Amino acid sequence: MIKRLEMLDEVHALQVSPERPFASATHEEIMAGHTTDVYFVKTVDILRACGKLEVPVVAEIFPRYDGIFAGLNEALSLLRGSKVEVYALPEGVPFKAKDVVFRIHGPYSAFGIYETAILGILASSSSWATAARECVEAACGRPVLCFGARHVHPAVAP
Repeated sequence: MIKRLEMLDEVHALQVSPERPFASATHEEIMAGHTTDVYFVKTVDILRACGKLEVPVVAEIFPRYDGIFAGLNEALSLLRGSKVEVYALPEGVPFKAKDVVFRIHGPYSAFGIYETAILGILASSSSWATAARECVEAACGRPVLCFGARHVHPAVAP
């Protein structure tokens, strides 16, 4: 198991092997926070220096456009075992632009490094679900076939 990122100095020490066959993160790297935007790690450093790392906060995720909510189980997998409470829409539910679709309450130290991954999971999954709904509606009852794996990196294809 890979150690979870805790400080900015650890980001500087990260290295990807030149022998790595694919330019994609492993599940372990995602769970360890290695795919986070660096400013989320910097935020943890700042909060630690100010003595506020364990202060409860609320993060709300809301979309720019209407759509179908998807990606809930994967997002929750990142937070499993952490000291947070999560409110989220149920998988497959329609939402409107600017609706809060996912809310995290707890100390920033428990979820901050996962913010990038959670946003990416929810955005990608919801985009695919929304596009699928649009295709089904446009098909007016006719069968819809999708060869979506042709359009994404194989590391993210099911």
